[in-house]
Amino acid sequence: MNINQKQRLERQRDSLQDEWNLRNEKLTQLRRALIIEAGAAVKFQLEQQIQAEETELKRLEQELDNIEQTLSTTVEQTSSQPNFAQPPIAPSQEDQNQSRDLSMKPKKILILAANPKQTVRLRLDEELRDIKEGLQRSLNRDNFDLRYDLAVRPRDIRRAILDYRPNIIHFSGHGVGVKGLSFEDETGKEQLVTGEALAGLFGQFSNQVECVLLNACYSEVQANAIVQHINYVIGMNDAIDDKAAIEFVVAFYDALAAYNREYDSGSPVEFAFNIARNAIELAGVSGESIPELKKKPNIIDKTPNLPVVEPPTNKQIPGQTKIFICRRLTQDWQDLADYFEIQPHERAGFKPGREPHSIWEWLEQRNRLGELESALIEIGREDLAQELKKK
Repeated sequence: MNINQKQRLERQRDSLQDEWNLRNEKLTQLRRALIIEAGAAVKFQLEQQIQAEETELKRLEQELDNIEQTLSTTVEQTSSQPNFAQPPIAPSQEDQNQSRDLSMKPKKILILAANPKQTVRLRLDEELRDIKEGLQRSLNRDNFDLRYDLAVRPRDIRRAILDYRPNIIHFSGHGVGVKGLSFEDETGKEQLVTGEALAGLFGQFSNQVECVLLNACYSEVQANAIVQHINYVIGMNDAIDDKAAIEFVVAFYDALAAYNREYDSGSPVEFAFNIARNAIELAGVSGESIPELKKKPNIIDKTPNLPVVEPPTNKQIPGQTKIFICRRLTQDWQDLADYFEIQPHERAGFKPGREPHSIWEWLEQRNRLGELESALIEIGREDLAQELKKK
């Protein structure tokens, strides 16, 4: 099967799935109406409609099963087919580096944004959108995982870090020099947080946080405090224009995602910082000298010489079993997502009506299909856990 045929099948599958979802919802409504209906004639009509919808659902299910089986069989054949065209070649240094990158967990980026009432309005939505687009278009997009929180209060900083355990913390908002960075209180008004307070919090996570980026005016003061605990901290030594601030952070993540240790000098953060500074100048706006990169004294580089950990092999599950389980998880997929702690921004990318398939693919990408049986038991679907044991 070529790529065009595969895409046609996937489009046909999605269309049939949408129709199945609509008819299944209609069937649910008809069954509810039948329960409360008292008249015999109307009951008879409802029963006839229910029977017709059940028949149509079975037909759609059969078509969907056939398509899913065809797609699954194609994937299985492709992955298992040996390549006799060329003899095996020893992996190059680049291949080894890429293998090492793939064996490591994605870098987690946490963006915290605040624009309290009565402060100058910032283009935070545009900044966030451009960062997301930049990471998405990168060839290394799977190496980064982005989460963002808006209208952040001081307590939200702590909670977000504890929940997400990021490698990069990014703040976008206002800074007022020595007095601190501008977050929000319970009413949405400004509440300042000092650099010492942030440094005390971030220092508790210094084993995982590699970089802090403060995209706020006069934030060099806070950067100087935080860098005593964190390897790299970026702050602003003056007021920075909105346009320059956006150009800087978008270019920073573009470069960070494209960093190649074979060709690019310095650490990933240093390389990205230099590219980002130049981006301000390229855009024709002033302020390229305002961002400042601080490096922790006696910095310990956490990236080189990491041991290569072979990713666990996914449990081999027949395509027909996948189809059977996903079809019956329509009502329970959120419980399964909660079990695996799939973040809200990841769930938002699931195609409506195909959430169980999206979770399955999420597990496959992370080599965690072996955990599915325990998860199904935990959410009360022992019946589906038994299906996994069948050959």
